[in-house]
Amino acid sequence: SSILTSVLPKMKGMVEEEEFGEIVLREKHIEIAHDLFVETTRKRKASTSITESYASLQETGFKAELKEECKEEEKGERIGKVGEDGDISDYGWEGLLDWEILNRLVAACKTDSRYKTCYDGVLSGPSSGWRNTALVNTQKAPAVFGIDCEMVVCDANPNTLARFSLVQRHPDGQCECVVDKYVRLPPGGQVSDYKTSISGIEAQHLSEAQCSLSDIQDQVISLIAVDDLLIGHSLFSDLKALQVRHANIIDTAFLSSIRCLPRWTLSLKDLVTSLFPHLPEAQNFQGEGGSHDSVLDATWAIRVAAHNVRRIQGLIEGGMAPQPTQLMCVLDTVPERFLSQLQVRGLAKESKSEASEASAVASLAALGVSLRDQDQEEPTMRGRPEQGWVIMEFGTPARALAIFDSGGLAEIRPWADDDGFLCKWLQPTSENQGNKRKKEEFTDKYIKSYIRVDRSAQSTGHIDKTMAGKVIGRRGRRIREIRRLTNSLVTIQKAVSESSSTVEVEIFAVDDATVAAALNLVKEVALGDPIKFLDS
Repeated sequence: SSILTSVLPKMKGMVEEEEFGEIVLREKHIEIAHDLFVETTRKRKASTSITESYASLQETGFKAELKEECKEEEKGERIGKVGEDGDISDYGWEGLLDWEILNRLVAACKTDSRYKTCYDGVLSGPSSGWRNTALVNTQKAPAVFGIDCEMVVCDANPNTLARFSLVQRHPDGQCECVVDKYVRLPPGGQVSDYKTSISGIEAQHLSEAQCSLSDIQDQVISLIAVDDLLIGHSLFSDLKALQVRHANIIDTAFLSSIRCLPRWTLSLKDLVTSLFPHLPEAQNFQGEGGSHDSVLDATWAIRVAAHNVRRIQGLIEGGMAPQPTQLMCVLDTVPERFLSQLQVRGLAKESKSEASEASAVASLAALGVSLRDQDQEEPTMRGRPEQGWVIMEFGTPARALAIFDSGGLAEIRPWADDDGFLCKWLQPTSENQGNKRKKEEFTDKYIKSYIRVDRSAQSTGHIDKTMAGKVIGRRGRRIREIRRLTNSLVTIQKAVSESSSTVEVEIFAVDDATVAAALNLVKEVALGDPIKFLDS
């Protein structure tokens, strides 16, 4: 009864019928009602369909029953079907052309912390070779387009345009591919990497291409007016390859995140498979080992934006005023594919990926960890050698976990990083020798999994401002040790004002006891001997 008392007033305008204690909701309001109930009970669970939404509601203690007509409706899935010609009928997606909501999403993209870094150089970069959309609509409403490009690596340009696809979403709900062209290499251009496994581009596509970059630019300028809306995923990279400036955009990469991981940028595949789990074509999108199709990528970017618009419409129709944070699609869990991966970080920065891979293998081998046994293949590797990290893909979460707990790693106590992912150090810290202490060594070499620890308990404390440096330590070593020893997230906040004599310590951990232990350890380090703490 306390849950109902708290939630029902917020559901004003959402209730279709209410009689004898039975509440009937429209399909579009189920997800909103689900969120209200689980937020009230602090037991959030991701729901992927009408059936699972009701099941999750029942877990909160609210008795819910899925009516037979809803089950039949779920089978029919009105969200959209891909026809043989690749067009999509977006039944029930009228809200996509709700320009008030679309304009709010455009504004939300521009306020994202990543926007300035990604788009400043695109919208106000060099003028040589670049074109601006300038066509003005005089007799028609603005149009909605999805775009996607495939690029290859050339000696002069690592993002050379190789294929351009433009998809238009019509008012009747149909998505039509209006341009899909391969692009000739610029004069003298030599391809060093076609990235065929990702782009699908092969040498014959470019040798037989009839259009130059300038030809593609002419088509874009003739089709897209300055007030038309462009939708894409990491759209700045497409505009950079096109060398076209257009400001009215929705970047779906900026309108999605994982709960409690706001810094993560999700891939389009992650969004499609998470938001449309009931559609077979969504689950097969960019399938394992398959290259990208720029027409499908552009179309699914439109569909992701449409999903967001429908969700916001549901909030408004339910009598709620969406806050800026509610404009984003927020996933409750890390996409499953990450659980099959491990990262090795803190490697020596190299110029070649092979050197980083060898360093990662050697670091693990020193701890008795073998990346291959008689029945398993070696993991695939990729990474940023210039930044000193490598990602290893093991194929299954079980195999990645087995590696994380094998060899000498099994003896090392895991700790959680700032995002809550379990990690283990790959080399020992300094030790004492007799009465003489070795020169303090610092190491950042560790292996990281995508297993997250719960940090639902929270508390704050205060320490003297002059003690903050002792707690943090040189290069953050001491506060990292505190986090590792207590499996908690410990942060030192800035003083509220110059006159304040204390700083706030904020701690997140699995339970109140762990939070209290972490706070006590912070105070011990602040008041005691930090060198003695590190040695012990």
